[in-house]
Amino acid sequence: MFALFKRILWTLRRYLRFFRHRSLSSYHIPHTDERYITLAELYTHFGRGPLPAELVKHIARDVLEALAACEDQGIVYGDLDWEKILLSTQDLDWLASWYCGDREDSDLASSATGRTTQLPFDAAMPTVFRLVEYETGGGVSPIPSTPLGMRPPEVILGIPLEATADVWSLGCIIYELLMGEPLFDPSFQTVECGLSTDESHLIQMIEMLSLDGFLGFPEDLVRRGRDSERWFSADGTLRLETTYYPVTLRDILYRRLSGVDVDEIYEFLDGMIWLIPEERTGVRDLLQSRWITA
Repeated sequence: MFALFKRILWTLRRYLRFFRHRSLSSYHIPHTDERYITLAELYTHFGRGPLPAELVKHIARDVLEALAACEDQGIVYGDLDWEKILLSTQDLDWLASWYCGDREDSDLASSATGRTTQLPFDAAMPTVFRLVEYETGGGVSPIPSTPLGMRPPEVILGIPLEATADVWSLGCIIYELLMGEPLFDPSFQTVECGLSTDESHLIQMIEMLSLDGFLGFPEDLVRRGRDSERWFSADGTLRLETTYYPVTLRDILYRRLSGVDVDEIYEFLDGMIWLIPEERTGVRDLLQSRWITA
């Protein structure tokens, strides 16, 4: 029984002509007229379920390299989401050939659930996934539109964005690609409990990321936010009275993933999802992480 991953990539490869003539979503990248589809569209073709870890690693590496290039130009991308990560039809053809081989019955032992992953990844593989390019001279990209669940806490608190905001958003994307569900769901219990999406999001961050048994945000982070007083008391606790159900990223990954390098994946994601922006691992260090270089 062929993996869902293999079947769909093979189907996409067969119908590349369809994509070339009926672009689902196209962007004009400076200096080229090539058409692109987005990671969101590719993910939708997989039923928005878990992708094989080695393919996710390829996506992570390519996006990190693009973010490193932004840093070199003094640009804080600041608006990272599914729609900003692109795949050309030519690169999709290469991707299908690499992971599926030239024969539909080529040997791939991988399940879309992530329980086994024997897909070939090589650090020397070419760049396939790319970012939308903004024609700005530096600074923060215009008109941020990051989906609610991928926003870092500094967006809600009203703290100016730095490059580490992109690290957080990418961590949320990588988690969802691996797990088939979002890391944070701001719509959770908004109807049942009368919460706003920001309140629900903040509660989930506190449940997962609070340290040393303290259920709240670090005081120095709260002090820096223009909008912090709307949500937090001076000691970092939410003004909203609620019941917390703490859970750790480590527990989720080790419970849900098997047959992959869970230690390395946890180490990678754990460095990206920190409340304090300065404590997140930088993009170049992430490129040298065990998971990416293995």
